[in-house]
Amino acid sequence: MAIDRAQLDELVTKLRRRAARLHDEVAAKHHGAAALESPGEDRERDNDDMSFVISEAEVETGEAERDELEIAAIERTLHSIEDGSYGICVQCGVDIPPARLKAQPLAVRCVPCQGAREQARKRR
Repeated sequence: MAIDRAQLDELVTKLRRRAARLHDEVAAKHHGAAALESPGEDRERDNDDMSFVISEAEVETGEAERDELEIAAIERTLHSIEDGSYGICVQCGVDIPPARLKAQPLAVRCVPCQGAREQARKRR
């Protein structure tokens, strides 16, 4: 792999910061969704209000789930950096080009393997 230790250290720092930010956002989104769903003691909601509130809560929950998936990908990437497997395609075992890792630091496949995977998904 053509990524040196200094670049890896910088990436680890960035990924840890991103994960911490995402953890905060997830907590806020879950709190916001819960607050939307509970009307409070002093107000009642009609059906239109409830539809809007439910929709907003679902958006918050969906965004939190997306963020949780990114956190999991960051954790997998940090683990692969620790164990020395970062930058190696999980499918074919070749080195992922540094340009791809720079553009997509969470990439686990080389471009040809990722392309084949996406084509297979389209066929399903």
